[in-house]
Amino acid sequence: MAVCNSLAELQRAILKEMESAMNSASKEIEDTVKQDVQSFYSSGSPVMYVRTGKLGKTPKTSPISNNGASEISFKAYLDQNGGYPSITYTYRDGHQTTSKAPSMTDVLNLTNYGTTSSSVGRLHPALGQSGYWEKALGKMQGILDKNMGSHFR
Repeated sequence: MAVCNSLAELQRAILKEMESAMNSASKEIEDTVKQDVQSFYSSGSPVMYVRTGKLGKTPKTSPISNNGASEISFKAYLDQNGGYPSITYTYRDGHQTTSKAPSMTDVLNLTNYGTTSSSVGRLHPALGQSGYWEKALGKMQGILDKNMGSHFR
């Protein structure tokens, strides 16, 4: 353990250790959100559409922000950029319909909450386990506490 000769040195040492803990927490939270989003796919393969895997690429964390004084933070989020091409549905009887592309926000609302209304009209229900974001949110505080605790005993 380092010896600090002033309050300013102590503050810098604490902030450095906090940043290290937050880096660890950020990585673990992003991995946890990715696992929880992947749980959406556990219900089998859909018949009415083809999965693209884009949903699995939405979990992100921002870079660590350190104001140098007392606040170190990051954000965990589902990236709403990206999107989908127009969708052509082929029905069992062979006829096809093409619809406008839903936004990633529409897809996140559909897959996480089951919301079928969207910016491009009604979406077909998606096959999957919804509630993945809430499941991840429920784990985040514990991950933060664990990482802070491992750096400050």
